[in-house]
Amino acid sequence: MKISNLLSKQQVISSWEGYEIVPNIQYVTQGFVKYFNPNQKFNVGKTFDWVVSFGMDENVSCGIEHIYVDNLISHAKEGLIFSLGEKSQMKGSLQDCLIKPSFLVKKLEKENWRRDKESEEVLIEKIKDDYWEQNLLIFRKIKDISR
Repeated sequence: MKISNLLSKQQVISSWEGYEIVPNIQYVTQGFVKYFNPNQKFNVGKTFDWVVSFGMDENVSCGIEHIYVDNLISHAKEGLIFSLGEKSQMKGSLQDCLIKPSFLVKKLEKENWRRDKESEEVLIEKIKDDYWEQNLLIFRKIKDISR
């Protein structure tokens, strides 16, 4: 963001799609948000500049976290933003594990992504909330400049 001078410019979202694990979400939102299962391979048929995942990891089954992360990677061209869940959110959850930041960093580095701590700090400072300070992770796709 610093290199492209985007930090000082207001950003505009030109399109948006939402997906949620609640089975009747399409009915409740009149089709605005669509259903998906984070434990199964998922493809919406297109990619997005950025993919944002807020607190979905507490709904991912233990041992198949890679499926969920692969789904997000396959739909993102530029960046990924994760807000990871925490143990206090697990009450009533059917799952017994959360995706750990170390797992995300290791997996995404293997997939040619890098963590963007500078952007994390900017967002955390703007939000001013302890939860985000502990749970926000931003990754950017590493561009292949050899082509």
